Order: sequence, then C-alpha cells, then structure tokens
Amino acid sequence: MDGMITGVTVPDNEVAANDGTITWGANTNISLSFGEIVSFESTVSTLGADETGYSLSTSPLMPGWFGDNFDGTALPFHDAFASFASTTGMPTEQTLYIWLVLAIALATMIVMIMLTRSILMGSAVFIAVMVWGVQASIIAGWTVFVFVILMAGLAFLMNRSVMGG
Repeated sequence: MDGMITGVTVPDNEVAANDGTITWGANTNISLSFGEIVSFESTVSTLGADETGYSLSTSPLMPGWFGDNFDGTALPFHDAFASFASTTGMPTEQTLYIWLVLAIALATMIVMIMLTRSILMGSAVFIAVMVWGVQASIIAGWTVFVFVILMAGLAFLMNRSVMGG
C-alpha cells in the first residue's frame, strides 16, 4: 500500500493495554508554548583587567623568507638594471634580478645535466643558485621549496621515461 491511511481507524490485532488505534489528523494531546524573544545580554568577567587571550608565540623565519628586504646597490649591473626598471615603469629592479637568477640557475642546471647525465646533480646546482638568490635577498625564500618540489617531479618523470615505466 503506497498511500497514507486517512480517515480510517486501524484496530490493534494483538491483545494489549494499548488498543493501537491510529487516528490521522487529530492530535489533541500535543501542546506548544513559547514566550517572547530575549535579547543577548553581555556578561562581565570577574577577573577584570587580568584577562588575556591566547597569544601565539613567534617563530623566527629564515632571513629573506618573503624577499621584502631587497637592496640591489651592491649587486652587479645595478645601474643598468635600475635605469631599465625606471624607464619601463617597474617599481624596482628586483624583477630583473629575479629573471637573471632564474636564467643562471636554469643554465647551470642544463650544463650540469649535459655533463653528468644526472637530474639529481642538475637539480642540486639549480637549488644552490636559488639559495644564493635568497641569501642575496633577490628571491623570496619560499620559492626554493616550490622549485624543490618541481625538481622532484621532474626527476620522477625523467626516471619513468628513461626506464620505460
């Protein structure tokens, strides 16, 4: 039976204290009571001014982690890069130095791979040049970790293509 029983009294087929009568649509023993809405009331602490919230302890990061302390005056090609940056409307010459460090890192990686036939050695040289860029405050320190992950993926894919996996 798919439909709901309406207007029918269903008898209890078992002999028990409850007669099992279900009458649909009439519920006389249910009541509902509610009052008015009560507004939020703030409480005042008994501790007073001695209360403090949780304060997160600071952890020192590696210098240049965010690459925000760039000073390129001691770097090579500073005058040429600064002139080009101001001519093209760049805020600083740091972008040009980032491209230079990435180009040097990539070139040394390719040369190392060609000489040693090892992705691991090429990746190590690439990361070493990137770390130099972080120490010179050219590149943000977190980018080194991104490139480590990329190099691990490259090594995995090279291994699969060479080994035929």
